[in-house]
Amino acid sequence: MSGRAAAPLLAALFYYVCADGSTFTAQFEPKADLMLVERGGVAHTLAHQMSADGARYADKRLEVWGKGRGARVTDLTTGAAVQCEER
Repeated sequence: MSGRAAAPLLAALFYYVCADGSTFTAQFEPKADLMLVERGGVAHTLAHQMSADGARYADKRLEVWGKGRGARVTDLTTGAAVQCEER
């Protein structure tokens, strides 16, 4: 036994294209219930949030609410939202 903690297992990298032409990537860290997002050159670690339908993750600046291959991304600082699709 090496004494080192195992690195967390991340799911595959998902790539999204949004209606406004922007893109983002997402990976899930299932043991910690987190989504790791890179959007516009900025990394976000989003915590899982309660939702009645779909999967919702957020921090204080960004929310990603997905269902199926689609996701709505909302900038929580401005309220601007855009619909995106997994590619």
